[in-house]
Amino acid sequence: MTGFESKTAHIDGIRTHYLEAGSGEPVVLIHGGEFGGCAEIAWEFTIAPLAEHYRVVAPDILGYGRSEKLFSFENFWEKRVVHIGALLRYLGIEAAHFIGNSMGGTMILGEAARRDSTWPIASIVSVCGGSPVNESARKVLHAYDLSLEGARAITELLVQNKELRSDPAYIRRRHEISLIPGAWEATAAARFQAPNRKSGSARPALRPEAIDVPVLIVGGSDDPVNDLAFAPTLAAAIPDAELCMIEGAGHCPQIDRPDLFNAKTVEFLKSHPLDRAVNGRKAS
Repeated sequence: MTGFESKTAHIDGIRTHYLEAGSGEPVVLIHGGEFGGCAEIAWEFTIAPLAEHYRVVAPDILGYGRSEKLFSFENFWEKRVVHIGALLRYLGIEAAHFIGNSMGGTMILGEAARRDSTWPIASIVSVCGGSPVNESARKVLHAYDLSLEGARAITELLVQNKELRSDPAYIRRRHEISLIPGAWEATAAARFQAPNRKSGSARPALRPEAIDVPVLIVGGSDDPVNDLAFAPTLAAAIPDAELCMIEGAGHCPQIDRPDLFNAKTVEFLKSHPLDRAVNGRKAS
């Protein structure tokens, strides 16, 4: 993967890794939450095409990739949200387009609905975000034991691109990132729960009706992780949302069909320039 700079900053004392490329209006890319998830794997086919038009910033979420392996047992979701907000302030980003896949999309949608969010969201592309994971997919994701076979199973679940899912080198890359010390623990810790704590998710409830920025909801026609009816339902519930279902794509359309995904994403972002989106939100 080329065409980007790999950078590390210490944000509030926390080692934070991110990729950066291009110039112009900022676009922030937020990756998914699977074992081995990181900016490089999620966005390797997206960064360069977007960087032809925009300044692209793709952080490794706290606990993932090459960012520090920290986990908050008080509220891990909020800890990660606050950390990304601090990174964006460090980078001088006061308004940006946000694109997120899976957990990343869920985080962005959640922050867009909050009036007190520290994320400067002007528009959103949510890629298979916001939906509960079905039980069969959850079993595959949670069973990961750091083995190469386990990495292959996760790859075959998330990636429908036939060449990639059968490419030993690609699977090894995903496997190697999951082996970074602390990566397994930081990802697995989210399912730990003390007997005296109430059951339920740490992430805030999805409130699509409260989102007041332009949104593109992207789904894959062959997604084995989400209910296929969810993307259309979500798009219908957001006041200013468009829906794009990508044929032949699974849970990661930006990996399975990057040509279609990148073209549609650039088209959407160009139709919602940053100054118009920011001024429209202030007016409301």
